[in-house]
Formats: sequence, C-alpha cells, structure tokens
Amino acid sequence: KSETGGTPGYKNSISSKNIDSEAPTILSKNIKSLNEIELLFSEPIDTSNISSIIINCTQLEVTSVQIEKATVSIEVSPAFTNKNRYSINISNISDECGNMADMFQLSILINIPGTNDLLINELLFNPVPDGDDFIEFYNNSDLPVDLSSLYLGTRDELLHLKSVARITTQKHLLQPKCYCVATTNPIHVFEQYRIPEKNAIIKADKLPPMYNNEGRVLLLNDSLEVVDEVYYQESMHSDWLYDNEGVSLERMSLMKPSIVRENWQSASSLAGFATPGYRNSQQIENINEKDISVELESEVVSPNGDNHNDELVLKISGNSSGYLINLFVFDVNGLEKKRILNNDLAGSSNRITYSLLNNNGLLLLTGTYILYIEMIHTKKEKFTYKKAFHVTR
Repeated sequence: KSETGGTPGYKNSISSKNIDSEAPTILSKNIKSLNEIELLFSEPIDTSNISSIIINCTQLEVTSVQIEKATVSIEVSPAFTNKNRYSINISNISDECGNMADMFQLSILINIPGTNDLLINELLFNPVPDGDDFIEFYNNSDLPVDLSSLYLGTRDELLHLKSVARITTQKHLLQPKCYCVATTNPIHVFEQYRIPEKNAIIKADKLPPMYNNEGRVLLLNDSLEVVDEVYYQESMHSDWLYDNEGVSLERMSLMKPSIVRENWQSASSLAGFATPGYRNSQQIENINEKDISVELESEVVSPNGDNHNDELVLKISGNSSGYLINLFVFDVNGLEKKRILNNDLAGSSNRITYSLLNNNGLLLLTGTYILYIEMIHTKKEKFTYKKAFHVTR
C-alpha cells in the first residue's frame, strides 16, 4: 500500500505476479433434467473463451453451453435416455488466468428416479417429547440414487404441492436395495431407537410438516415429478396401541402402492416400535401368505454355558403382522413358570430368545416344559400353538 495514498502514473504499489498456475478441475456433476447436465469446477471459468470450448457427447448434439462463474451448464438434443450411460469429452476449458485444462473425459449415468424406483418405507410423525420426525426411503431400483437431487413436500387443501424442500445439499448416494432415513436431528433418532446401520441416517435440511393426526408426504425428483406419495392417518396405527407416541408406521409390502392404507402397520414392539435404516419389522415377502408358522431352533436346550443351545430360540413368521402376542412356559402339571411376552405387538417375522429363567429369576430345572403361544387380532381368528421342549444339563 502506498504511503501517499495512491500511485498515479506509476506501477501499482500492491502489484504482484499472478501465482495461479493450476488449471480448473471438475468437482461435481449434476443431472438437472433429461436435456441438461451441470458441471461444477474448482474455480471460475473464462467466459471470453466460450466459443472455443469443444464438447462432444455420444449420439447427441450439444445445443447450448452456459457459464456462470464456476458452473457450466450443458444442454443436449435429443434428450438423454433415462437409465443410460453417456460419454462426454470437454476440451479447451481454462480459468480466468488462462490456465488451460487437459481434456475431460466424463462418463455420465442418467438416473432420474421415477415411480417405484424409490419408495417411502417408514414414517415417524408423532415422536416422543424432544424427539424428531423421520422419513425412511428404500431404493427399489438397480441403480444408485443421489438424495441431493430429490425433494420432499406435501399438499395443500386443493392438493397442490407445498412446503417443497431439497432433502439435503450434500451428495449422498443411496445404493440399490438399501435404506436411508432423513431427519432434522439424527442424534435424537440414535438415542431413541436401535440403529444397526449408522450411515443410513442423514441430516435433512428440512422436512415437510408432519402432523400427528394426518398428513401427506411426497417424494419428488429434480423435475418435481412425484416419485412416491403417502397419505397417513393416526388411525392407521394398530388398535392394540394405547399410545402411538414414538411408534412409526411401516410399509408392509414393497409390491403394493404406498397410497394403499392397508399397506401400513405400526412397527412391532419387539423391534422397539421403529426400524430406522433397516428392514421393517412388518415387511412381508409373500402378500398372499395366510398361515402363521412357528419354528424352534432346537427342542432340547441345555443352559450349561457351552454356547450350544443354552437358550430357547423360536421364530414366529408368516401372516403374523398386527397380532398381539402372549408367550408362556408351563411345566407338565400346567403351572406357569415364565411369561416371556405380555401383549406385545408382533411383526411379520419375530425371532425370540428365552434365557430359561423362570418368573423368580432362577434357571428351569431339568425336565419337560410346554411352550404356549396365544396371538389375537382385531380382524382375524385367534392363533394358538403348543410345543414341548426339554431342558437337560
């Protein structure tokens, strides 16, 4: 800085050599639509050189190139074909200091999610006090989906879109056949529920309003086309629940539409009333299955600490969603030794482990015992099951 306040007619006092010698690099690619892709560079691009930029795209013609600082937008004709991969070569790109980059050879996978590609799979709209709502997605397609290109929203009284917001500004690839949960406060979700896949929980910039009595949740792609939509009501929860607070609604079938009311069920109490980031406790594979099945891993158990059949393990599966389940152990004289489950809300597949302790906290004596299961439903027939098992030493 000049002590005289300026240097008219002389070399500037703060004059220095331009030390920028690095050419621009591509930081990210964004598929804006089937006609446009957007490239973000590491520094502003020289716009005076735009006519000399050469862009070649496999099978397509580049119709427009727009530069806004470090962002280059490329439009093509005819439109990209969704779910296809394209090669794009870009040369003669330089920064504002004249540093010319080498030719960029890009491979672009066009994947704009449509109906059934990404599913809304679980909703928590009535969290516990100081808790937070969450929305779970399932990637039902065979391609990864970038959640930063998707939006959430709801509808007004006339069913027009409202409260539309991008899920996240951070790039997050949801791999095929995987789950992801969006919430504004992941810490609260971690504190409230069991979460095997920690990376499946992401911080959303904003969620649409999710009222406790009813509401709509929409998942939208970058063109604001509806990918999936759920209309939920508090009455969709199980009739067995006295209080729905902190209980999520889970999608039962990936095959049935999200908008079908009967495709939603309260999460099982055996799973902790929610399954954020992993398979739903109420998910069913065979929507036509009508029978409930019970299977014991072993009918002979020996609580001797050798890690082999030390506990009684049983699996209840089939058409068990929505049932209230009670599970008892009796001795051969009909005396109750243990009530394992007491009015628990069952899931579609339930794995239950019994430690062989009786109601007094003591191990069962050697002998034969009866496992008795009672399951009741508000709209289906009562299910009961008896099975003998043996305790040895």
